[in-house]
Amino acid sequence: MRFLSFLAPVLVVCSLSMVSAQQDQGNHHQKMSVEERVNQLKTELGLSADQVTKITAIVEDQHSQMQALHEKYGKDREGMRQAMGALRPTFESEISAVLTAPQQKKFEAIIAQHEKEKSSGTQSNTQGKPAPQNSKVK
Repeated sequence: MRFLSFLAPVLVVCSLSMVSAQQDQGNHHQKMSVEERVNQLKTELGLSADQVTKITAIVEDQHSQMQALHEKYGKDREGMRQAMGALRPTFESEISAVLTAPQQKKFEAIIAQHEKEKSSGTQSNTQGKPAPQNSKVK
């Protein structure tokens, strides 16, 4: 009986840890590393080596500022969303300044597609494919 009294709380803690880990994994596909983001832009826009270097610096700066906002706002999702939204045009214009005219048009199309996905509630994963939906197949 003593063993069961000890085992029950341990099982509860383990279960909660597993659920938390699964939730973190479920959200992972929406967050891209600096390298993944730059590689995606390199592939989609056909960036030169010089452009990759410049855009990497911009994306690293963006990443640092976004992390600072996460720390500042914590669980205040609305405040964080507004602060991040205010930074986004700056980063987009910095990246656009590095691009050629044809690349800028492609970049604008990528941004428009992202906004469309965001407003419709669907997000793409790191490979540009729609995120899996939780629906049952009949």
